[in-house]
Amino acid sequence: MSIVKLNEPAKPAAECSQGWSEAEPLDPSHSSFSSPLQRATEVWCGRNPMKRSSITIAAVLIALTLSALASAQTNKTNDARLAEARKAIDAGNPEWIAGQKAGDADRMASLFDKDGSQFGAQGQVIRGRKAIHDRFADGFKTNGPALDFTITTLEVWLVDDLAYESGNYTLKLQPKGKDVASFAGKYVTIWKRQHDASWKIWVDFGVPE
Repeated sequence: MSIVKLNEPAKPAAECSQGWSEAEPLDPSHSSFSSPLQRATEVWCGRNPMKRSSITIAAVLIALTLSALASAQTNKTNDARLAEARKAIDAGNPEWIAGQKAGDADRMASLFDKDGSQFGAQGQVIRGRKAIHDRFADGFKTNGPALDFTITTLEVWLVDDLAYESGNYTLKLQPKGKDVASFAGKYVTIWKRQHDASWKIWVDFGVPE
């Protein structure tokens, strides 16, 4: 008949029991515990659960600290990039207004990325700086330069190297032989960061009221 011993400690795994005899008492003062390797094995094999818990907690705290530092650094980088984009937008919009008032197609086209696009009426999309230049040139021939133009930026969002700007605009012009016409509406402009750290218009479209 077999005898079951209650509350008998579980036998350690093979890799944890190596170096100790099962008959030996687990006495920390025993000479067999003098080696750092043996003390490490003691901790990780559960022979000293308090030390093992302390090491685990310390490792978790270190991991959380490193994660927080990385997150803070990422936020700092994003804030700096957003500020950079906003500065470029705040400089680019007055250039747009100046180009409109001067009737200068070259000045208008220079604000766009070489592969930029501008959305026109009825689903028309004008692609590339050259085509955008020609559209402005034709518009100035027909309508003349703007008598007045205002841009009010409302929001700017940053996604990687693209800054999404939304806002309101007003436009006043006088086509040749016609009365003064006034327009107002909302717009979305997507600015793209260039290799030289400047920002150019990637997509531009207005939504007239």
